[in-house]
Amino acid sequence: MSMLKSKWIKFGFAFLVIFLFLQFIVPLLILANLEKPPATSGHFINTYEESKTRF
Repeated sequence: MSMLKSKWIKFGFAFLVIFLFLQFIVPLLILANLEKPPATSGHFINTYEESKTRF
């Protein structure tokens, strides 16, 4: 009986580790690897004066 209980405890622990990994670690890794937009781009206008001259 003890061996069966031990297997369930190991299974439960493995399930918990996999669940926590998929819920918390994987999304953080995905977000960290996303490309960040450039801070300065020719597409967006940064100042009012620049906007006024383009208009």
